[in-house]
Amino acid sequence: MGSQIYFKEKNFPEIKVYPYAFEIKAIDFNKFRKFYFSDLKKIEHISRHDNWLSKLYLVFSTRARIFMPKDPWILRIYMKTGGNWEYKTSHKTNSEFNVIIQQLNDKILSITTPPPTS
Repeated sequence: MGSQIYFKEKNFPEIKVYPYAFEIKAIDFNKFRKFYFSDLKKIEHISRHDNWLSKLYLVFSTRARIFMPKDPWILRIYMKTGGNWEYKTSHKTNSEFNVIIQQLNDKILSITTPPPTS
């Protein structure tokens, strides 16, 4: 990652990535929150309905098949302290957003993983 990566798309949180941290601004909020890579465990971009009960409901309910796929997805940031932060995102796929999330996870993993010993 270079000196700064910037992501801004409709219905996604705004993200600024720096060498040792990143800032994120929710869709419905006007201030950025800063996260240091060393304080994080992982980041996930998940559907609220990604569990067995929702999948069962989706299979047997016509109404669920119409409305569930359009619900917002969640960007969840897990802290080492045990807490987490959640940000709503669009249910639509955005490849640039997915690449940035993968880069953030790679950076978190590289900081939290000790170097191999010889």
